[in-house]
Amino acid sequence: MNCKKNISIFIVVFACLNSFAQVSESFVNQTLFQIDKLATDVKYANSLNNGRYIEGTPYYNKDFETGIFYVKGFKPVQSETKLNMFENRFEYMRGEQVYYVDPSLIDSVVFKGKTYVYRDVEYDGLVKQRLVEKVAQTNSFQLCKVTAVIFKSEVKAGGYIDPEPAKFEWEEPVYWFNVNDQQITLTNFSKVYRSFPDHKRKIRKFIRENRIKKYDEEGLVKLLEYLSEI
Repeated sequence: MNCKKNISIFIVVFACLNSFAQVSESFVNQTLFQIDKLATDVKYANSLNNGRYIEGTPYYNKDFETGIFYVKGFKPVQSETKLNMFENRFEYMRGEQVYYVDPSLIDSVVFKGKTYVYRDVEYDGLVKQRLVEKVAQTNSFQLCKVTAVIFKSEVKAGGYIDPEPAKFEWEEPVYWFNVNDQQITLTNFSKVYRSFPDHKRKIRKFIRENRIKKYDEEGLVKLLEYLSEI
């Protein structure tokens, strides 16, 4: 009788362990699948290097750090990541390879206490999808910070020209906002006046009286609240 009980207990325990193993395997596969869904193409870090010296860095963070990816159609995925501002994309490593995150799969990314989203932004005369830092958002407007990194090729010495190494150069951030169906990259306030020609004088007066500067986030939020009501 005791032998039969022991056998029965063993069968129950084995069935439970087997069931747990299947659940765990399913969970791991699902998690890996979610992470794999982030990858489009594989590149090695600093692909422009090719063994030569490049001054500066395209990376916001030197080492891989934890970020939370809000993936469309999935639960949030947490992964070690680096932010490549030249490529305008997040990267993460698997093995020795670096994967770029596919922007089309991402709603937003929370990284180092900031939220990043993709928006179609006009910058330097071109409109293209860019990774931007969300500064403020209401039902009436969005305010985002745009940071660009450009790559400058090596300059060879010659004549009166001094040599310069190839380098990544960080440009001054600018702010982009969407209010009243107007999308503006704020390099100067003239763009605001042109977008709201019927209210140009009132807007100019509001900016002057409130001493709003184009890099003043609190002032820009105040301006957008005003613009959303005119």
